[in-house]
Amino acid sequence: ECLIQHDPDERPTRPEKDTYAISPSGHFYIHYDTTDADNGVPPDLTDNNGNGIPDYVDEVSVIADSAHHVLFDVLGYEVEPFDGEGGYDIFIKSFAAGVYGYCKKDNPSLNSDGQTSWVEIDNDYIDYNSIFNLTPIQIMRISLGHEYFHGVQYGYEGNFGNNAYFYEMTSMWFEDVLIPDGNDYLDGWADDLLDDPTAAFDDTGDGYELALFGHYLSSFIDENGMGDHKQSTIMREIWERFRDSNSSAYTSVKYILENNYNWDFSEAWVD
Repeated sequence: ECLIQHDPDERPTRPEKDTYAISPSGHFYIHYDTTDADNGVPPDLTDNNGNGIPDYVDEVSVIADSAHHVLFDVLGYEVEPFDGEGGYDIFIKSFAAGVYGYCKKDNPSLNSDGQTSWVEIDNDYIDYNSIFNLTPIQIMRISLGHEYFHGVQYGYEGNFGNNAYFYEMTSMWFEDVLIPDGNDYLDGWADDLLDDPTAAFDDTGDGYELALFGHYLSSFIDENGMGDHKQSTIMREIWERFRDSNSSAYTSVKYILENNYNWDFSEAWVD
């Protein structure tokens, strides 16, 4: 399960790690352990390319930079709020199989203009189930893309309210935009929606299942995305409306469909 921080009273602290590497773009600082001291669990420290950085950390750097490129240079989102120290922080930890990662908020935020955050991912993604036979590295990639998009989302609206499902819907959607052959959103996550197709849009489950509707919006309703999801703008338009309107995610989806695409929400939802 992907997890976002829901408890407004929780005050998480950023993990302490032995060292860090900076991604090629310079935008990400990837923190990791090199020993088991102090309960730290390092990733595989193999360094086949001899650059002084574990190959696993190199893989994290590459997909993080790719996610950043797709979100900002291609899809047109605004960069996540700057926390005042270096780039965006990613921490490699050890989680139980089935916990894909976390995007955690600084409380209080380190930026008065938007909610700052950091991401935590697993150190190996071994023994995670996948009906598509995804490798641990592939699972890491979709997990990191998913969680990093949460950090971007917090810059648009840092308070979930009753809209946490929308954050998961759109992060699950982004996974397959970033990695088209990942298909993780079809790996059992849609069952909540398919098992109860008459449920209300904002009450189908935790939101992961709604990625199916997200892809419908970005590849059918938005004609620009019919050939390539990356050319679609509808999801960003909804996020911008959600940020600016002080209304619910559902109201924002409804508004964009009706005003920007001449579609009635009920018609699209039923379809």
